[in-house]
Amino acid sequence: MRKVILAAFGATAFGLSAPATATQELVTNGGFETGDFGGWLQTGLTSRTVVCGSSCAHSGSLGAALGATFGTGTLSQVLTTIPGQSYDVSFWLANEPDLPIYSFDFRWGGGTRLSLGSGSGPFGYSLETFTLIATDTATQIAFEFEHDRTFWYLDDVSVRATSGVPELGTWTMLLLGFGTVGLALRRRRSGKIGEVGQLHA
Repeated sequence: MRKVILAAFGATAFGLSAPATATQELVTNGGFETGDFGGWLQTGLTSRTVVCGSSCAHSGSLGAALGATFGTGTLSQVLTTIPGQSYDVSFWLANEPDLPIYSFDFRWGGGTRLSLGSGSGPFGYSLETFTLIATDTATQIAFEFEHDRTFWYLDDVSVRATSGVPELGTWTMLLLGFGTVGLALRRRRSGKIGEVGQLHA
């Protein structure tokens, strides 16, 4: 019986120490490879917000060109999150200025995490990364933008729980380990009660 308990503890310990694998992608259509804004909500000025070909893609075949004129447009998604959990957030962004009026804001859960204005100048695709904490079971990611003549380019938007989160397989292993320990202890206790009964008989 002792061997069974030790084996169960070993399985549980393995589950606790097993490194987490890549976590699930939370963003739908983050690379815009569907050819449209499926999974995204467009609000504000949307007439110059388009999915375009390889000329505006960071990877794959397509990317998003964001060019609201004389006002702002917004591209957003609401993600299912765990309060208190941290998330790795990343996206690729490029700027093609022409007129001096352009702006870009990235928001997480209503808070602004990146704000670029007319002084940011032109730049090719650059990786933006953040580690952010969710405060609710639903977290909105949003990109608000204006570009009066040319475009911002956006591609490869990604949100994943940080790697310290156990995957489903790890949780299953933990539960099986604890269940085996509980069953072994219960059987051991039942055996001792039977032994006491035999002594009194």
